[in-house]
Amino acid sequence: MAAIVPYLPAILGAAGSIGSALLSRGGDQETPTQKLQRELIDELLASLSGEGKYSSLFSADEETFNKRFGDPARRRFETQTAPAIQQQFIASGQQRGSGLEDTLTRAGVDLEEMLNQQYQDYIGQAEGRQLGAIGSILGQGAGAPVQPTTQQTLGQGIAGYLASPSSEKGIESILKGIESRTKRKGFTSDATLESAST
Repeated sequence: MAAIVPYLPAILGAAGSIGSALLSRGGDQETPTQKLQRELIDELLASLSGEGKYSSLFSADEETFNKRFGDPARRRFETQTAPAIQQQFIASGQQRGSGLEDTLTRAGVDLEEMLNQQYQDYIGQAEGRQLGAIGSILGQGAGAPVQPTTQQTLGQGIAGYLASPSSEKGIESILKGIESRTKRKGFTSDATLESAST
């Protein structure tokens, strides 16, 4: 037993490190934040291909553009702009000339050119959102760090203590105390027996 005492701190330190490693195996579990991030990333990836619940953010089809922008602009042109142009020509007494038709045609062409430019911008914005989402997904870290369990923290603390120089003295004194208790002195003389029996 005395031969082990000088090596005991190193042995206990190694045992503590091994025990701590075994206790920390549960640290590979996903935290709630990491789970939420993983699910969101999966949804965004599905949406980039046009199938997820966020796919409308990344798509730029002409039908959607026309419903949201083109059709309302054309209705405004028909109900507000064209009548205003006609009123100007009527007020000046030129309602029957080719000037009215030319002005209405130019205004309609200008509207379509403006809508074409807005559609190109709409496509560019959708592509920008796609690239931004991809960049965010690729730039994601591992999420919130995994918090160690109580067992892991305890194991790391014990391993740290056992590996420290101060534990060597403490362990030596414990072992010496155990060793001194195990060396029992038996009855050494007959006089002791006689005094015990009387």
